[in-house]
Amino acid sequence: MTLGKYLFSMILATLLCWGAWVLVVFFIDPENSGLIGILIFYLAGFFAIVGTASIIGFLSRRVFNKYEHTFLQVKNSFRQAIWFGILVVGSLFLQSKDLIAWWNLVVLILVLVFMEAMWVAFNKE
Repeated sequence: MTLGKYLFSMILATLLCWGAWVLVVFFIDPENSGLIGILIFYLAGFFAIVGTASIIGFLSRRVFNKYEHTFLQVKNSFRQAIWFGILVVGSLFLQSKDLIAWWNLVVLILVLVFMEAMWVAFNKE
């Protein structure tokens, strides 16, 4: 897949995910929809955030880190976008359960940083 096709498909998929998330927010009642509506809300939000963060991460890597191979830029930005999506959706979930506090967010961030560090340490190429 060429870089242009990747960016086009990623932008299109991200816009579709944002559209799905907006539809869920405005047209699905969480009290009546039950678990399915809540799950769709979190999944659509997760994929929308991952797509957006991946595109922004790739473009910023492209501008500021011109010496890294394009495939590595895509791979690293996508992986880090997944961590960011987990952080945002995890924070929203904690907020929905009235469990959000600074120490919970610090633990979540530390777990994600640890996972990224382990990924980088074990995947040296």
